[in-house]
Amino acid sequence: MHPLLEPAHLVALLALGLLIGQRGEDAMRRLLAPLAAALAVGLALAALWPPVQAWPTTVALLAAAALAGAVVAADLMLPRNLQALATVTIGLGIGLGSPAEGATILSRFVMAAGVALGVCAWVTLVATGVAALQRPTARLLVRVTGSWLLACALLVLALSVFRPAAPTSARTADAVPPARR
Repeated sequence: MHPLLEPAHLVALLALGLLIGQRGEDAMRRLLAPLAAALAVGLALAALWPPVQAWPTTVALLAAAALAGAVVAADLMLPRNLQALATVTIGLGIGLGSPAEGATILSRFVMAAGVALGVCAWVTLVATGVAALQRPTARLLVRVTGSWLLACALLVLALSVFRPAAPTSARTADAVPPARR
């Protein structure tokens, strides 16, 4: 499935785009290449080694998205190595979570290339749009969006980790006698 259709992937990509764009053109030059490399590694691993698809990448993506959203909301300057780590984590997580489907290796490669191009284009578009904002009110809206992404990521993370218990069986539901009138 394409990453822009998966909620955890979309939140992570949007948070990463905001983070990179908030840091300016220098961050775009430094972080887009590691994003593409981590994405390529993740896509290759998912295509060539199917057991990797069972890894819980959603939790790592949501945690990275929450971190990126918090940094954007607070307008903090992370050290460059932490920015790169967040970028690589999101790129690798999206690559691992977007296995290429297809009958042949060529069709899987074409699908993986499309996913990689789409992800890189999406992050570049968001980052370029954010970097172009000059007015203080527009920059404040970026921070508000970062706080909303933090809230979304934490909510989905909490729901994915702490799922409510399902009924044990249909028999227990039928065993309860109907209320008398």
